[in-house]
Amino acid sequence: MQEAVKKAVVFCRNHDILKELLEENASEVLNMLMTEWNLDDAKQVWYEDGREDGMEKRSEEIARNALDEGASIEFVNKITGLDMETIEKLTGGRGQGAGSREQGAEAERFTSKLR
Repeated sequence: MQEAVKKAVVFCRNHDILKELLEENASEVLNMLMTEWNLDDAKQVWYEDGREDGMEKRSEEIARNALDEGASIEFVNKITGLDMETIEKLTGGRGQGAGSREQGAEAERFTSKLR
């Protein structure tokens, strides 16, 4: 089978079928074609990807809520683990959050009591 795959790649390259891709990435394409696909492994990857996406969306939701309550960007970073750039985008150009610095300090004090 390996020889047939190699011949197919050479044929495609010689007949301008995905030529640029195959010229730049021939070894990667061969490796991908020769790797056995396993449904159980694929399901596990899909599950992990979906879980990560869900956790990130939840972190963004928590960040938006905290910002709306006046929490500082630094505090939101600390409690969510989101990077500063993402948090700043969530502020929608309103700076630190909708509330004042005092509200941010109050939110931080409240959260510290929960620990």
